Amino acid sequence: MCGDICPSCRSKMSDAKSLLAVTVVENIDHKCGNFGCAEEFPLTELKAHMNICSFMLIMCPISFCEENVAFCNLVEHLTVKCPYNSVQKPIPIPVTGFLQQRFSDDPT
Repeated sequence: MCGDICPSCRSKMSDAKSLLAVTVVENIDHKCGNFGCAEEFPLTELKAHMNICSFMLIMCPISFCEENVAFCNLVEHLTVKCPYNSVQKPIPIPVTGFLQQRFSDDPT
């Protein structure tokens, strides 16, 4: 950053940090960055929370699904929303030949 020019006043900027700004940032609560989470933490605790937050995004474990889902919504995604979940939406298998005769509703 040293050597950069301020876009407002065009004066040279340095790497110096405002002690007041650093103190404020370190001592205020910060919102969790995961969508849906309303938790707030001091800066020193935020990273630990982000690693265990139930709203952290994880990739769907179904191999063809590339959707990122909040951990707390994974069960709903797998049972209701995932387009590749064969348990939720069985893949239709045509029944022909012997199987058609064996499992047909027609008694003849």
